[in-house]
Amino acid sequence: MKKIFLIALLILGGCANRQTMKTEQKQEIPGRIQFTGGSGDSYEDAVVITGVHKQHEGLDAEYSFISKIHGLKNRDWRVVGQTIVREKGSIFDVIEITLGSDSDRRIYYFDVTAFPWKKK
Repeated sequence: MKKIFLIALLILGGCANRQTMKTEQKQEIPGRIQFTGGSGDSYEDAVVITGVHKQHEGLDAEYSFISKIHGLKNRDWRVVGQTIVREKGSIFDVIEITLGSDSDRRIYYFDVTAFPWKKK
């Protein structure tokens, strides 16, 4: 009985380890994707992302932008919240992250109006 429990524990531990490793890998984004606009600190200074064709490419691009500044996702920073906001005829993904401690939070604004699946 103890052997079965130990084997099950090792299998579950191995699965969890592989999942953690996967989230820490850098996402490759297609070369057609471009970042223009500002720093992402506000709606007025949002990062504009163009050239995405699929939803996962858009999310990967946003996370890649943040990773270039703060390091690896789920190691150096993690997502606290994400929402879509329509403001002045544009569509924004607003992503709140935490760095290290929960008290060090940042918010990034991405103008995703050009994403094909975002409807006005």
